[in-house]
Amino acid sequence: MVWRPCTCIHTTTMAGPTMYLEERILVALYTGGVGLFCLYGMTIGQTVFYYFRYPDDSLRLKVYVAMLSMLDTAKSVAAACLLYYYIIECRADYGTLPVPVTDTLVNVCGWSLVFASQW
Repeated sequence: MVWRPCTCIHTTTMAGPTMYLEERILVALYTGGVGLFCLYGMTIGQTVFYYFRYPDDSLRLKVYVAMLSMLDTAKSVAAACLLYYYIIECRADYGTLPVPVTDTLVNVCGWSLVFASQW
């Protein structure tokens, strides 16, 4: 059996500064995603702790906490879609990574969460 290099459609021969930069960006995106999902898990834990620890709080405050939790969930889902898009779907498109719609959704949900939590 003779070894032959992969000849699939997505194989690129570009090896230069652009490829190195794209690899570093993807590693940073993945690392940031892992951190995001760890913090999301902590947020879910705090939300559950709040509902069990303070059952006598007003309905208005409980709805507010639920709204913040749902907004954080939407942001995490959009970030997961964004990570999947960049790391899996656009893996072979070095130098031409487009900006998907979920990027805007992550930013909108993130800033809405920041402003809503300051209320």
